[in-house]
Amino acid sequence: MPTYDREKLYREIWAEPMSTVATRYGVSDVYLRRICKQMDIPLPGRGYWQRLAAGGEPKIPSLPESHMPTIDIEAETGPIQNPPAATPKSRRTKPQTPPEPLLEPPQQPELQPIVIENAHPLVLETLAEMEHIEPEEDGRFIYSPDYVLGMGVSPLNLERTLRFYNDLIHGLEEHGGRVYIDVLRGSTAVQIHGQIIYMRISESTLLYSRPNRRKSKSRQRSYLDESENVFTGGNELTFYIMHSVSGRTYWTDRKHKRLANYLGDIITAIFKAAHDMKMKAQQELTDKIPQIEAQIKHDEEIRTLFMLENIAKEWQHSQVLRQFVEAIDAHYANQTLTETGRKRLDYFVNWARERCKWMDPLTTQGEYDIDSKSVFTFVDYFEKMLDESPPKQS
Repeated sequence: MPTYDREKLYREIWAEPMSTVATRYGVSDVYLRRICKQMDIPLPGRGYWQRLAAGGEPKIPSLPESHMPTIDIEAETGPIQNPPAATPKSRRTKPQTPPEPLLEPPQQPELQPIVIENAHPLVLETLAEMEHIEPEEDGRFIYSPDYVLGMGVSPLNLERTLRFYNDLIHGLEEHGGRVYIDVLRGSTAVQIHGQIIYMRISESTLLYSRPNRRKSKSRQRSYLDESENVFTGGNELTFYIMHSVSGRTYWTDRKHKRLANYLGDIITAIFKAAHDMKMKAQQELTDKIPQIEAQIKHDEEIRTLFMLENIAKEWQHSQVLRQFVEAIDAHYANQTLTETGRKRLDYFVNWARERCKWMDPLTTQGEYDIDSKSVFTFVDYFEKMLDESPPKQS
């Protein structure tokens, strides 16, 4: 192995590329680079030779002091071998983990009688009903009937749910709200500013997998065979409100903040939602006023048109009768009648002419029936319409 002089090697590697100097020493450039690092010789950085070839004068660092001016690689440190060639990595398989044990519901402690101070009547009615309700098919949750406060919780969370409802109802009623049970919908509702908002409390569930698993032949990966929702044992409660405007609609227990801590935010959100719903309804009504007015005008015109149609039929009927009476008079005018017969004919013709006026809606002469809508109603309306200014053309 050759002996490397530190100062000489420093001048060489800054005068020529590393590969050229390594060829002169009979080693690879990687091997020579390791020698330089061991002897604390600074090396040219990336782009040094390109800047030098372009006519630049890159800065060359000075050689730091060292206690090794020369080094005999074989005598001092032994031969430095190049790193072995990288071998392809073998496919690693994930260690097989034992199957997860079946999550069993925690044992429920013995429940104590629920006592709530200053309980609202709705809370007392709900408590009286819920104490006698058995859990549903899932075996864990009890669901309130349609005529009490809406909830679906476990017996462990029943008292906390009722206390939350009690504080919420008192808070809403102190600010002018009215909480009641909408039996038709089977929901708990609060009425504020004439607007109705529905609310409910539910308890969360946890999705877990059964212990039996199957393995994929192509990859060592586990797949779930079955999963189902299982009661978590008095975990999270979620309060929901249902309204037709934008805004927050639910609040959930957190690790460091329970549902009762959101009570102020919930009351504020409910009143804000009611106000937004009221403003939205007023805006919709304002937008509909022109349509309502147009519809009223259209309906009035339709009624007038029907009345005009009936009056036209009555007028046409009266004209037919007049023509018939005149035809009778003309028929007997040239015939020889006795004096008594002529008097009777004249009497009948005059009587018929007068009675025809009763049916003519355009005349106001003769003896009219006060209950007749076709005479006085139309004449009065028509004359009033003629006195008024003409309507604007749309």
